[in-house]
Amino acid sequence: MLSGISRDRNLIVSDLEKLDSLNDYEFYQLPKSMQLAFSTRPVRVTVLDDKSDYGVRFDLFERLNTGGVLLTPQEIRNCIFRGRLNDQIKELSKNIEFNDVVNLKLADQNNGTKEEFVLRFFAFFDNYTIFDHSVKDFLNDYMKVNQGKKIPDHKIRIFKETFKFIKKSMPSGINRGGRKVTPVNLYEAVAVGTALALTQNKSLPTDVLTDAVENSRLKRFITAATNSNRMVVGRIDFIKDRLLSNPLE
Repeated sequence: MLSGISRDRNLIVSDLEKLDSLNDYEFYQLPKSMQLAFSTRPVRVTVLDDKSDYGVRFDLFERLNTGGVLLTPQEIRNCIFRGRLNDQIKELSKNIEFNDVVNLKLADQNNGTKEEFVLRFFAFFDNYTIFDHSVKDFLNDYMKVNQGKKIPDHKIRIFKETFKFIKKSMPSGINRGGRKVTPVNLYEAVAVGTALALTQNKSLPTDVLTDAVENSRLKRFITAATNSNRMVVGRIDFIKDRLLSNPLE
């Protein structure tokens, strides 16, 4: 690093661990090739403070996220949207029934994917009818608006009841076609659709979901151009209506 910034003295290199032989050098003492490199490299400075827009923070963090191990969008949210909501999302991601029915790839077990699935549950439960194309922005906006708020007790209760019900209905987890991993679009349909149905009727049939997830009509809502308002509303309402025994064909 460079220390001793002042109008009255030159910058001095200090605290280098790998190139410690350069410590205490001033700029003119560095090798010519290194001086040239410093002189021709642009240095971009972006200042963020507590008034900076959260979208700008997320975008900047995402652009800088170019190291050897990339952060997932939820890991970035964990850094930017700290607060009560984020803490509760982490806690709920440990829920036993949730983990029993959400089957993730081994690589996604500890990279924020579980937490994003929990976030998707609440974001779509509250706002699925106004979803508009960008999942990333949709989830970011939800965390921004609710960052400092506590998830209401009745919503936490619905979350837990939902995954208890799904575990009874789908003991092998949320999947279709014999696959083990839970597709995110199918998860949204089953989890949020079930939650919405439970808010209307606590005594739902447990033999509906397994057949419903294999239905050809649901398949159209979870394959091809799935991130549109029509597709999101369609797949969530399909599961909700099936559980509430509203015939669709």
